[in-house]
Amino acid sequence: MAGKIRLVLARPDKTVADENVFGVVLPAYNDNLTIIAGRAPGIVELKPGVVQLLEEEDRPGKKYFISGGVADVAGDVCTVSAEEAFAAAEITLAEADRRLRETSGNFASFYRVVCEYLTAFPEK
Repeated sequence: MAGKIRLVLARPDKTVADENVFGVVLPAYNDNLTIIAGRAPGIVELKPGVVQLLEEEDRPGKKYFISGGVADVAGDVCTVSAEEAFAAAEITLAEADRRLRETSGNFASFYRVVCEYLTAFPEK
């Protein structure tokens, strides 16, 4: 059995997630990046998108929306810092659309990504 990694997902005002999981898929600028135990250390710039937790090698878990940010991987800890972050289960398409209409600047592009994702992948 492969080892676990610790994901710490934080924004300036609070820690959004602190979990031990098999892996984490991050929305890096060049492509999605999967972090698993034993990965080389590094710092990665993230674009607005979805952080996907992997409960096991082939079983996706929770999802979080982030407004972009940075991931720091050291040892078996992946720390993601983002200005805005929340669990995908905490927002509906209607709420994301409302926030998109009421927001401007960088957060408007973030909520556009959230709306596009929720439209393409509606929860069942």
